[in-house]
Amino acid sequence: KTIPSHPKKDWSRKLSKSGASVEPREGHNFGDGGLAKVTRPFVPPSGPVQQSDGQLKELWNELNAPGPRKSLLVFGLGEDSAYLADVVNPGGLTVFLEDNESWIKKILSKYPKLHAHAVSYRTKLYDGVEKYRDKSTWPQLEMSLPAQVTDQLWDVV
Repeated sequence: KTIPSHPKKDWSRKLSKSGASVEPREGHNFGDGGLAKVTRPFVPPSGPVQQSDGQLKELWNELNAPGPRKSLLVFGLGEDSAYLADVVNPGGLTVFLEDNESWIKKILSKYPKLHAHAVSYRTKLYDGVEKYRDKSTWPQLEMSLPAQVTDQLWDVV
């Protein structure tokens, strides 16, 4: 499956392939009508993260702006994942994609409330971006993704 881009898709159904009760942002029930009231001030991470302060602040501002709660899709799972899900995007939907199943088990044993899915990449970093400038190679970039990912309208990827 590929991530949908069709704006008229029905986003109202609950998704629970991973056993978690997850709803698209339009259907979230946060007890406050699904709206963030004000932009929260930035809270820096207390531990190591893979993003720069500038990147984190941009992400923070996008996910914490007034309006509907947001959805965040992250490629990679790590020690900073709980910070992204619980501090940067509290009350929103945060899902992680990771290609190392033993790493998923390790991180989820530490942070069991995170939503993570195992994925397989059909390409390698050393293939180089030049290879994929040719449209005939684009099918190699397709990934098999769970419905929780493909059926969600993502605010930030």
